[in-house]
Amino acid sequence: MAKRNMENPVTPNVTHSWVAVDEWNGLTSGDPVKVTGERGDFKFISAHIKEGEAISIIVHGGVYGHVTMRAFYPHRINRVTKRKKREQAA
Repeated sequence: MAKRNMENPVTPNVTHSWVAVDEWNGLTSGDPVKVTGERGDFKFISAHIKEGEAISIIVHGGVYGHVTMRAFYPHRINRVTKRKKREQAA
């Protein structure tokens, strides 16, 4: 096995120009969301922001039995609103 030079390790030149945030567009981490074109229930985790615009939204969820973390474009994310209780007729 070749000997590695530990004095000058090779480091990749990686610069991230995006930032992950826990609050986006009125949503906070853990809020329920619906994803257009996807079945199942999802919860908002974070948003990746680049130059002031969201480039991807990270959610956790899916159909029963297949729950995972996924990333979607922002236009596919919809906030879940609480349903109004119906008044029963007397």
